[in-house]
Amino acid sequence: MASEARQRDISAIVASVRLAATFTERVVFLTGETGIGKSHVARAAADRLATTVGPGALRTTKRQLYDDLMTHDVGQSLTEARRLLAEAMTGDEYREGVAAFRESRPPRF
Repeated sequence: MASEARQRDISAIVASVRLAATFTERVVFLTGETGIGKSHVARAAADRLATTVGPGALRTTKRQLYDDLMTHDVGQSLTEARRLLAEAMTGDEYREGVAAFRESRPPRF
């Protein structure tokens, strides 16, 4: 049981890091804020996403962000986020991401 709780905690942390990086990149892209000190943030986020996030997870995150922007319904967004996370946690991409995190190595997607 403790292992399951730990796995959920790790998943939540990984998901929040991915979301923060994606959100930062998207805000810079949408607002055009690429002045000194800002473009490197977007570039660093994009580089991190390209090297540490599985393609399926990135695709799902981008779709969810877009859908959330269109619906503006927090409750529906949270319900969908939980469903998507539960679904993602059953795949090979997720297992590789967690293994890479635990072993302090880059993931092999």
